[in-house]
This record gives sequence, C-alpha cells and structure tokens, in this order.
Amino acid sequence: MMKQTIKVDYCYINDAMGWSDDSYKADDYRVCNSGNKCMTRRCASATVKGLCYRDADGCSNRLYRDLLQIWSKDEILKLHIENSAKFNLVNYNGVRLSCDYIGPSRAWAHYVGIEDREIGEYLLYVRTIGGHMLWPVHRIPTINTARAGGGSLFDRIDLTLYEIQRFYLRKVAKSKFPQSLWNTLHNDIEKNFLLSFSNNQYGKEAFKTFIDFWLLQDFVMDAEKEDYRIISLATSEENVKIPVSENESVFPGNTSNIWWKDIVSGNINENNKEVLRDAYRRYANNLIKLIQKRSERIMHKLEEKYKGANGHE
Repeated sequence: MMKQTIKVDYCYINDAMGWSDDSYKADDYRVCNSGNKCMTRRCASATVKGLCYRDADGCSNRLYRDLLQIWSKDEILKLHIENSAKFNLVNYNGVRLSCDYIGPSRAWAHYVGIEDREIGEYLLYVRTIGGHMLWPVHRIPTINTARAGGGSLFDRIDLTLYEIQRFYLRKVAKSKFPQSLWNTLHNDIEKNFLLSFSNNQYGKEAFKTFIDFWLLQDFVMDAEKEDYRIISLATSEENVKIPVSENESVFPGNTSNIWWKDIVSGNINENNKEVLRDAYRRYANNLIKLIQKRSERIMHKLEEKYKGANGHE
C-alpha cells in the first residue's frame, strides 16, 4: 500500500482555490466590503488574495480524497466516491455523505468585530483534516443545515455533539437549546446513520463508540477515564474543562439574550459587542486546539493503518 500523503497541517483552502501547498496566508483573507452578498457560488462574501473565497468542503477534491483514504476501508462506512464533481461520498448502503466544517464560523466572528486577519488565522489552522466531519446529505434539514445559523446552534460543534449524545442516551425531554438539530437527528436517515456505529444500540457505550470512531476524544471531559461529557468550548478556560450546561447561552457570551439578527446587523452597543467578541474568541481558540489534536489523532490512525497493511508490528 502506498504511503499516506495527508499532511497534518495542510490547509484545504489551497486546493479549493487551485493553489499550490502553503500558498494561503492569514493576511490573505478579507471580508467583502460592498455590503452585498457576492453571487459567485460558495464565495460567502469574502476574498483571499483578491479572489472570491471558496469553501473547502464544497470545492476541494483533495479534502474528499483524503477523507476517503482515512475511512474507505472502515467496516462501518465502507466509503467510495459517488461523483467527484458533486463532492459526495457514499457508504455501503447508498447513503450520500458530505463534508462539514466544524471550526469557528467566519461569519459570526466577523459579526462580533473580530478582524479579518484573525479570522484568516482561524482558517489557516482549522481548515485542516481535523476540522471536517462527514454527515448524511439529502433534502434539508440535515445535520449540517440544522446546526447552523442564528435560529439554531450557531454552528457550535460542542452543542452539536451534546445533542447527539442526548440522542444516543434516548433523552425524552428536549434540551433548552434550539430544537432544529434535535428534530433532525430523529429523521430516518440521520437516525440510521448514527445507529450504524453502534450496531443499532443506544446508550453510553453507543455514544462512546461514535466519539471514538470519529476521533473526537479530545472534545469530551476525559475519554481515558470514561467521562464522555462534552466540553463546553464557550465556557472552558485554558486549563479548566467545563462540561456543556443547558444554562449557558447558545451564542458564546450572550448572557443579555441579544437577538441574533441584531448581532448580524450590528444593532448592539459597543460594550455588548466587546463581551461577545471576547467570548467568541475564547470559543474559537478552545476549538482550534481541539481540532489540532484531532488532526494528530487522524494522522496516527493513518500511520497505524499503513503499518498494518505493510505487515509491520
């Protein structure tokens, strides 16, 4: 078997933009100032090196090839490429899977006043292999769409995992968080996808299997001690892990319950904006560290995979 070629710190923006390795720099990122949403597909109102920004999960063939390399031989997924032009992978029973970025949101960081260069730095560090997941893709709502946006979880991966954990634990009462994702998890496609990792079983062990499969152990309190409570990336300090609480605000730092549309429009006073900015920065920095750790886990998985394929101990 060929030696793996995935790089732990490779930024897939380079491939999405059609550039050579290491071309993208944090200073290249700029939010468009026209006030109008760019109509170019997947540009998302930003530029890099003066060109329309392209999201890796929708534009990078290399990202999908690398994800396929990691999980193609897995007995649960058995992935193969459906059509490279559609940027989809397909598992053994025909379910189409698409990539989803799990890092800090460019948009929400911008809305609270984080500067372009800092957002560009986020992308440099987390548009890597560890910053992406695979979810079923079909007519909306999907896991990807249901966890996004102001009416839901603001793309927070910690709250996404918290709701997935509640699914496996068969919690009947709904959480205090917005319910779009919770409802989506009980659709037939999503439910079958999640249960495929646990042999159609629910419970703590089932959720543990999901976390271990996707190499998300650093997102829980202490995997080695079997403590699989989800870490809150919004409230945890640098050296103090705090589990997700339903009493925390969905948007980091939004203890004043500012309407999300006011955050988008900037219709908030500077003191509140500063609080939100500092809180989102904490969330982003916590998340970046965990994504980097996940990238290392993925590389270790690949190394073990190739050792086994070549008959090494």
